[in-house]
Amino acid sequence: MKIAVRLEQVSKNYGAVQAVKEVSLVVNQGEFFTLLGASGCGKTTLLRLIGGFEIPNSGKVWIGDRDVSRLPAYRRNVHTVFQDYALFPHLSVFENIGFSLQVKRLTRDEIGTRVTDALKLVQLLEMRDRFPSQLSGGQRQRVAIARAIVDRPDVLLLDEPLSALDAKIRVELREELKQLQRQTGISFVYVTHDQEEALALSDRIAVLHNGELLQVGTPLAVYEHPVNLYVAEFIGRANFLAGVLVQVKGDQGQVNIDNQVVTGTLAAEIAPNSAVKVVIRPENINLTANTSDTAYAAQIVQSQYLGYATSYLVEMSGLEFHVLELRRRGSSPYQEGDRIFLSWEWQEALIFPDTSKS
Repeated sequence: MKIAVRLEQVSKNYGAVQAVKEVSLVVNQGEFFTLLGASGCGKTTLLRLIGGFEIPNSGKVWIGDRDVSRLPAYRRNVHTVFQDYALFPHLSVFENIGFSLQVKRLTRDEIGTRVTDALKLVQLLEMRDRFPSQLSGGQRQRVAIARAIVDRPDVLLLDEPLSALDAKIRVELREELKQLQRQTGISFVYVTHDQEEALALSDRIAVLHNGELLQVGTPLAVYEHPVNLYVAEFIGRANFLAGVLVQVKGDQGQVNIDNQVVTGTLAAEIAPNSAVKVVIRPENINLTANTSDTAYAAQIVQSQYLGYATSYLVEMSGLEFHVLELRRRGSSPYQEGDRIFLSWEWQEALIFPDTSKS
């Protein structure tokens, strides 16, 4: 598989602050690759390093087979879509999209063909003569995306392009972005702090924290097999139960949590008697009215009906669990105060070292 972007031990400092710390990663050609992390984690700095808006203090940036580490942005065949659109207010939609092609002195016919194709891709052909002030936020972002792809870049960088939009438009554009990337075959490098957005859009995700690259993998791998507690907590929702590892048998461990022994999968090599945290996703917990050998007696503390599912807060021997149960036809949600039993498959409970105790 051909490589679109390669970073080799890239670091970037701003004075005494190290924003990016020796990051190495590969983005494959035609891939939708997302840089995910909280504010200040270094994801936007990394995007700017790829785009040529920043120069690394050390390490190398490759676009395809070219070392572009010291090349300015205009000498890289890379375009960027920003959160604030950055459209020319005095130019029409058509003129905004075709601006870069005019600068490159393409013929009028070639500009017309390329701009029309780009407008069709973002479903704005009928808006070609409007000005940015006459468009909604979602439409302006579509124009910004069309302007970025019309010049056929090797890589398209997107810096939180949907974060300023309302929830419904954001979901709609998210679906369109995924389809657009597949249609064009352009490598997308996408920055977001929104875990759901990253999971929905990406072929692979890179999770960053304090300038360091923690994990790279498919959405399924990052969600189901986080490398540490930070990734487990940052990606999606989970229950975290502090305890002591009392027994190890292969990849299975037993943890004492306030005199309750629970079984889970060791996510790392951990010695017995170590402080640990057990991580269980809400959707992996089962609620039943009947007991079993692996079930724990519990009580519904809070019930929230969400339509497609019901979210519960459940208390078990002083421990609280968040549980998400998908709606099933003919079934009624449990009520607050109901006494029930909860259980999970031991493979679904991940045991991590409790680094807060070290």
